[in-house]
Amino acid sequence: MNNIFSKLKIKLIFVLVLSFLVVKFLSPQIFLADSPKISPLFIAKLINIPNYVASIPQTISSLFNNSATQDINKVAVKNVPTGLNFSSLSKGVEAAEDTQNNKVYLKIQPGTAYSIEEIEVNGVKKRVLKIYKE
Repeated sequence: MNNIFSKLKIKLIFVLVLSFLVVKFLSPQIFLADSPKISPLFIAKLINIPNYVASIPQTISSLFNNSATQDINKVAVKNVPTGLNFSSLSKGVEAAEDTQNNKVYLKIQPGTAYSIEEIEVNGVKKRVLKIYKE
């Protein structure tokens, strides 16, 4: 009988300590400045959870093949308008913007390590170019 009470006490203390730690560490992430207002950042993270979960298989598959680099080579623009002034962004990468059609053109030198990822910002899909230092 005494053994049952001691196990129950241990479980109760464990649950109390666990709940205290959860409240202590998660409440600053959820609430604004010790007030009852919920943080908009927390709400945005909750809204984006399905997108994050849906992107996990694509992220895992992109680790095993270099599809981003292969895809950009397939869709490379061959007819770059003349008269654009290219400026250097990084070693091996130059960019120019065409103000008439609001397009950005990139010149990527062979041997430059880069990847292209698609992200969604406010419902609009955009491509991000990451350039890796050697």
